[in-house]
Amino acid sequence: MFADGKNTRSLSPRRVFVLLCLFFYGLNSYASGDPSSAHAAHDSLFSEARSPEKFHSPKSAWTPVAPPVQRQLQKTVFGYLPYWERSTAPDFFRYDLLSHLAVFSWGLSPAGDLSRPAGWPSDWSGITDRARSSGVRLIACITEFDAEEMHSLLSSPSARLHFIDQLSSLIEENAFHGVNLDFESPRSADRGAPMNALVAQVRDSLKSRFGPYCETSFAAPVINWGDYWDLKGLAAACDQVFIMGYAFWGSWSSTAGPNSPLTSSGISITSSLNDDYAEALKAHAERILLGLPYYGHKWVTADASEGSSVISGGSSVFYASAAERYSLSGSSWSSRYQVPWTAWNDGGWQQVWCDDARSLDLKYDLALEKGLGGVGMWALAYDAPKRDLWITLAENFYLPAAEAVLADFEDGRSDPFVNAPNYSGSSHGFSSASSLEWTDREPAEGSGALAVCLIDDPNSSDPWTLRLLSHTGRPYLNTGFAPEGNISLNLRIPPGLQGSVRLLLDDLADGTEMTGPRHLISDDAWHSYSWTISDSLSSFAIGNGRPDGPVISLDALYFEFSQQLDTTRFYLDNILYSLHPSALADDEAGNPFGSGPAEPRDFQLLSLYPNPSNSRFQILCSIPAAGHLLLELFDVRGRRVYEHELFLSAPASHQHSLDASRLPSGIYLLRSSYTASDLQRQSVPQSESVISRKISILK
Repeated sequence: MFADGKNTRSLSPRRVFVLLCLFFYGLNSYASGDPSSAHAAHDSLFSEARSPEKFHSPKSAWTPVAPPVQRQLQKTVFGYLPYWERSTAPDFFRYDLLSHLAVFSWGLSPAGDLSRPAGWPSDWSGITDRARSSGVRLIACITEFDAEEMHSLLSSPSARLHFIDQLSSLIEENAFHGVNLDFESPRSADRGAPMNALVAQVRDSLKSRFGPYCETSFAAPVINWGDYWDLKGLAAACDQVFIMGYAFWGSWSSTAGPNSPLTSSGISITSSLNDDYAEALKAHAERILLGLPYYGHKWVTADASEGSSVISGGSSVFYASAAERYSLSGSSWSSRYQVPWTAWNDGGWQQVWCDDARSLDLKYDLALEKGLGGVGMWALAYDAPKRDLWITLAENFYLPAAEAVLADFEDGRSDPFVNAPNYSGSSHGFSSASSLEWTDREPAEGSGALAVCLIDDPNSSDPWTLRLLSHTGRPYLNTGFAPEGNISLNLRIPPGLQGSVRLLLDDLADGTEMTGPRHLISDDAWHSYSWTISDSLSSFAIGNGRPDGPVISLDALYFEFSQQLDTTRFYLDNILYSLHPSALADDEAGNPFGSGPAEPRDFQLLSLYPNPSNSRFQILCSIPAAGHLLLELFDVRGRRVYEHELFLSAPASHQHSLDASRLPSGIYLLRSSYTASDLQRQSVPQSESVISRKISILK
């Protein structure tokens, strides 16, 4: 992807060092000429014809873009969805773990005209409708990968104005929340002031028409070769800068290597943030997003050694395929680059290097430590049908809701129960004439309830079993919540209908777990039934008896009737979730380590879950101002066994995933300390606020 030093104007001392490394160690990750693009390469590989956009007449008035919906995320999570994945995406998305979805992409002509992506809008409606209903910001990605066409647009005031009118029509007619400009490999002279001027013009024009919540973002290079880009100015010119933190190695490489090295003796993700983006981070850290790859590369190599010389290859490998190869051949860990890789012999040595959950987790930590505005990925659905990258994303950025209404049946709505009782193959014993109806007849609370009408099937001798699916049972359609909590619901069961009800819960690993039964009270009166989610779970389908990941959702209510009627009707109302009090509980008395100063009102440990745990704890803290946060774990002998320190540049909620998988069972003390400071490094001791909690590791 990267040039080998052709553009060497104003080289920093670090870049001189990097170029010397390249001279002595070989051009492992660089090609002569200007950077090429993973986005452009994949677009070319899956090329489908774009069709010209034909908008209605320009408007004199525009519909304001609505403000962002409050999400259960502590940072921006920005995902590109390329048109070649539009059919795969719906089955595997977790919309509750995305803040932005960028539809890739609209093409751009030098005159400023747009051409729509394949299948737009008909093939995309299910995705965009669900994204909007989930509160995800929908972004139109505009691509231009030709330097001369870009130069023509930048050089023509009339073309720029026409381009902005086209963008405005695109936003208005499709209810987008903003645009992402993916302009790659422009002329060197166009990378600074000319590009930043265009970006600022687009941002200002769209905000003047659609209001302050219309967003403009830019896909930016990870390395600023020759210092031609003014990255600080770029961050000032737009709402978000998406760093394309990948394609360090590829088909041009002379050795096999990482797509996105966290560390390196040369350039890396870490050096990019510390060097190339240092000034941008000082001024606009909250606007910077670290984009990471859900793909890697495959080569035919000379041997099985790390970084072996390449014979051929360098093609892209999506994460789902790389994970299968890791499973078949095993994976090695590169301590030099902090990424996984594997080698195998199939008539010759081959290697695959692709980020996985562990390496992405380390990069997420870096993004949080640097106080970035968030992260992103190229590209969504490259991991389908795998789920582990969603779990890692949730462990780092998901904020558990203290409470949630899963169903209340107000205003004539029966959702999320929108399918017939026999929709699920797990339901049997009753007729297809059975139905669900909204009713206002004496609900438990509010204005309505759900009536479940069951009619016996005379051709079946099976007892009634009803799996009442929430939506279609697909997790991406249902509200997510933390497993450390309670669920309650109200039922009114008529006399003569006897049985039990359980909850079926979906986790991020695609398993479905089942709670214990609650026996139905058959007296035609409303009764409340409740469950502590983590108690007595068992597998229903592909599960393991425990929730995997920090987010689960309601799959279904599962009724088993031991006595039934020919025809019956029972009622359901108010399915509610609440975070378990233990996740927010104060420290117990008698703490042998001492709890430090009283918990200040402005520094809070909002949640700690699950507790106990056998592997990971999710810690959510809130700080009132810029400062240092230190998380320490001590065993019963007072020995520190874990430490995590970071500087947060602004008031924020910070979620950290504490990996305790290597620690033995026992009682530990988590000590969370916060020191207010607007400096990365403190020279004068500051007042410290401390909160301590006991945690239990059970294995």
